[in-house]
Amino acid sequence: MKALLTIGIVTAGVLGMRWFGIRPCCGMECAEPDVAPSGRYVEARTASVFAGACHYGSELVTAGREAVLVWKFEGGTVDGTSLADVELVAAVASSVNLAQPGAHRSVIYVDSEASEAAREAAVDWLRATQRDVLGEVVAVETVEIELALDGEHYTLRV
Repeated sequence: MKALLTIGIVTAGVLGMRWFGIRPCCGMECAEPDVAPSGRYVEARTASVFAGACHYGSELVTAGREAVLVWKFEGGTVDGTSLADVELVAAVASSVNLAQPGAHRSVIYVDSEASEAAREAAVDWLRATQRDVLGEVVAVETVEIELALDGEHYTLRV
């Protein structure tokens, strides 16, 4: 069974977020060191992003159980493999609000236009850096990803 994931959301300041990671050298003579992956990150969750007495008390247990996370790498390498122009999407779900500890499960979608080495490196990076958010990864699928970024707006089709 194939599923179509289509998201069209207006974001407020999230789109320009950059992430950085530092991979320390062992102190010995090393080959070309990896450059920390960087790019754009978008997150859409199924709960309000503000907390008031009503929202916190009710939505904490009834909403916020699903999220779509998107990474568009602009540069960086993992184990010597460039991640430039690779796109990753994670669909995450849980039986509890994602901010709470629980049994999170996810499916990772990786861009079919990327090379096999780049896809593997990107998924390895995602599993290593987002383990707590992803929880149990039940599948990794190579698919066509259509991501359009326009200022603070984005559309995503997986």
